[in-house]
Amino acid sequence: MGVIGGPLAALAYALVSVAMTLLNKHLLSTWNFSFECSLVAAQTAVSATSLMLANSVGLITVKSFGRKTAIHAIPMVGCFVIYVVSGLSSLRHFDVPTWTAFRRQ
Repeated sequence: MGVIGGPLAALAYALVSVAMTLLNKHLLSTWNFSFECSLVAAQTAVSATSLMLANSVGLITVKSFGRKTAIHAIPMVGCFVIYVVSGLSSLRHFDVPTWTAFRRQ
């Protein structure tokens, strides 16, 4: 990854994270979008598609995994989905700095 790759990846992650938080806040509060699970599903589909595309053009390397690994990951994935959906639900009611402070606890 090199000397520049690590900081560049961290900066990209920070920018995308802030952009997604602000977009989600706008969707949930301003437009009164009330389908958090649909929003999570759409964002997951975009993320998975982006990772597969980046892997296919050689920008990143994604390690393949089998059925056994997928089955072992199901409880963790379920907990993460509950965490994300509950976080989105709370984002509707708090301003972004307060939400960020509570979510990181």
